[in-house]
Amino acid sequence: MHFATLVPALAVVASASPLRRDAAIRDSPSGTYAPTTAACPLTGGPVIRQGPTVDPLEAAYIQAKTVTSLDDWTAYLNGVGLEGLDVSIFVPSADKAVAGKTMPILSFAVSGGGQRAMLVGGGILAAFDNRNATAVAAKSGGVLQLAQYAAGLSGGSWCLGSWSLAGFPSFEGMRDEVWNMTQNYFTPPSNDATQDADAAASIALKQAAGAPVSVIDAYGRILAYHLVNDSRPATDVTSGPGAATLWSSIKDTPLFKAKSAPFTIIISTARVLGNIYDGIANPIYESTPYHFGTNLPSSGGLFVPIEYLGTKFESGKPSTPICMKGFDNAGFLMGCSGNIFGAPIQLAEGAINVSAISNSVEINKALGQVPDEKLDNGRVVNPFLGLSAATGFPATSDAELALLDGGLGTENVPFWPLMQPEREIDVIIAIDGSADTNNYPDGQEIYHTYQKSLQPGYGRTPFPVGLNLHPVFFGSDCIAQPNNVSTPLILYLPNYFVNYPTNTSTGANSYTDAQTHGFFANGLGIATQNGSKTWPKCMACALIDAQQVRNGDSRSPECSACFEQYCYKNTM
Repeated sequence: MHFATLVPALAVVASASPLRRDAAIRDSPSGTYAPTTAACPLTGGPVIRQGPTVDPLEAAYIQAKTVTSLDDWTAYLNGVGLEGLDVSIFVPSADKAVAGKTMPILSFAVSGGGQRAMLVGGGILAAFDNRNATAVAAKSGGVLQLAQYAAGLSGGSWCLGSWSLAGFPSFEGMRDEVWNMTQNYFTPPSNDATQDADAAASIALKQAAGAPVSVIDAYGRILAYHLVNDSRPATDVTSGPGAATLWSSIKDTPLFKAKSAPFTIIISTARVLGNIYDGIANPIYESTPYHFGTNLPSSGGLFVPIEYLGTKFESGKPSTPICMKGFDNAGFLMGCSGNIFGAPIQLAEGAINVSAISNSVEINKALGQVPDEKLDNGRVVNPFLGLSAATGFPATSDAELALLDGGLGTENVPFWPLMQPEREIDVIIAIDGSADTNNYPDGQEIYHTYQKSLQPGYGRTPFPVGLNLHPVFFGSDCIAQPNNVSTPLILYLPNYFVNYPTNTSTGANSYTDAQTHGFFANGLGIATQNGSKTWPKCMACALIDAQQVRNGDSRSPECSACFEQYCYKNTM
């Protein structure tokens, strides 16, 4: 299976099955929400990967994805028609295609902002999909197929996570068949009164398996009713939607196995137990189909194979002969990424969601033995316990990690994992659905990441200077950075009114069909700059610029004019 690449086939694909999606894989080893325990492998067992390296499985995937995207690059660039670009020369043969060397590495970054951000992200990504005939006609369709990475946090993680678990279908299909947004996300559906009982039973099973639990387990289970599209036995309240679906199951979906989908990353932050949150210095945790961990500012990363998340480690190895598997429930990790339960109340626009869940009699009973100071954490056994303080990891003595909404580290667009030098990402297409001013973004989320990069010890991960409130390029391709460092080019796409008002509250928990379709129409307007004839070429110029530099080719006059128009040039 492969994303459609031939333009003549697009209309057929769109008309025949625009909603094509697969059922999420139910692969929990217990068959339920509970993890299981078994003897750790005697050889080849889990160890903590340390240092500034990329997971070998991830690196292999990115290289293979680069090769499978060559035809997509050819179709996209031929469709755009850049002046002076010989596409047959720019796109190498498969045996000469090397990610970050002879072909660009691209990523999407989708911000937080609850269901608003999920719809903003889905609408814009739909307008970059070559399975969308309208997008192809506007010359924006196809960019989604080029990206090797896609990162999301909070609402952005719900958008990308649910899409990935469903096998990377059209976003129109996710909107109409999976997300079920007419139903309030935190009120049990009228035709499914077992939702709270399901969450409570799942918590009891997980706790009986020896794993820590909290209200985030209930939150994740309830989110899964809208984000995970698996099937379930009608009478089985212990294995409702998403109960048996692991985050790592993404690697077994057909398009991922064919190396034809982006490598999905979702983001959480954490706090020191007992504190509200630490702000800009918070560690940023990432969950991928292969690993869980954090990139440290000065020493590189700490990562555990995600299939062994929940196992007790000490000093980089399991502390007992027993390993836990099946802890990485997809709903739980997406719940951690959107965990506003531990936020200061003034930040928790969705505070009603907290009360709706925590006031449930069934859920309260299931959580009755959990200490108050741990109740609102996404509780994960700390796999980095006992590591040397020299790593710079702030929680080496904590038995648990307390995961929070990825945006509570003051970075509401998930740039941090994508800025890591080892990933060699050339372009980040940032979709910002934040609610800064009148529930629209005003650029401050990008500035927060810039501020984070200036903190002591963060010098190995520079962030571009410059921001704007409208579509803009910024990075070292636009303006010389301090110390002449090279940074990815960021193509910033903020949510704003084009043809439909999309500045709903972060606390809005249901949307009419007219609203969801309006968000997607507005997303098409943002992605295409309302049908601009020059924007598609300027976007293509941005996507190929770093590779043109590596190839020793100068910018064409057409691309030079684009950078002059869209680059943010002022320094801060």
